[in-house]
Amino acid sequence: MAEHILDDRPPLHATDRWTWSRQQRQALRERDLDAIDWEHIIEEICDLADSLRDGCVSIFTRSIRWMLQIEHYPAGPKKLKAWHERAWASRMDLHYAIKECPGLFQRDLESMLAESWQYARKIAVRKMASLDNRCGKYHRATVYEDAIWKAYRESWDREVPHKCCYAFDEIVGYNPHGKRLPGEPDPTYWPPGVQRKLREVFGPELTYAYPDRKAPKLGWYPFGPDDTIWPPAVAKRLREAGLLDGEADPPEDDRVV
Repeated sequence: MAEHILDDRPPLHATDRWTWSRQQRQALRERDLDAIDWEHIIEEICDLADSLRDGCVSIFTRSIRWMLQIEHYPAGPKKLKAWHERAWASRMDLHYAIKECPGLFQRDLESMLAESWQYARKIAVRKMASLDNRCGKYHRATVYEDAIWKAYRESWDREVPHKCCYAFDEIVGYNPHGKRLPGEPDPTYWPPGVQRKLREVFGPELTYAYPDRKAPKLGWYPFGPDDTIWPPAVAKRLREAGLLDGEADPPEDDRVV
């Protein structure tokens, strides 16, 4: 009777994956083939591959979404600058993802680009329509306002291409004609429509965000984080402790209230 009850228990993989993973790790290290749960280990490896691909598609989607909004929406300098900073941050995330999973991008790049474009396109169209539809934002929705929202969305849906028109190098920022080393993002290299829009507003070198080839608001150099850029309160404490160059802020008691 007891053996029958034990046999009916759900597998450990389904009830306690943490304990299961530790047991399987130990079995693999000891080469204990009888204790290895081969079926679920294969499932976990497949899930890991799928998870990595989903993560890369998500980063691709964010990058393309900001670029589409920059290229197509008539935004002012402030909003355009914010979108550009987000596009650059997503580009750096994508750069690190490529370094971690080069085989994924070599084997599945075309399908990931197509899938990401459709996701990004839907997000960008909805966002640009919402920026145009001011009445529905502040008032109770009516049939008339719903019609306006639908008209805006359909208008942007016709404006944004349905098929991916950005090259991989343009999205990631790998300038084939630049002076940088291969595989390093160029902060001034973007898809033609995006680059033209940014240069019209901010000039040919985009110096508003990268005067020293870094983005102060995000704390990024083109090739990684800048360890001298911190939120103001954090920078203050680091200067007080002598861990950051620059004079410390005056003590609280010496400040004029």
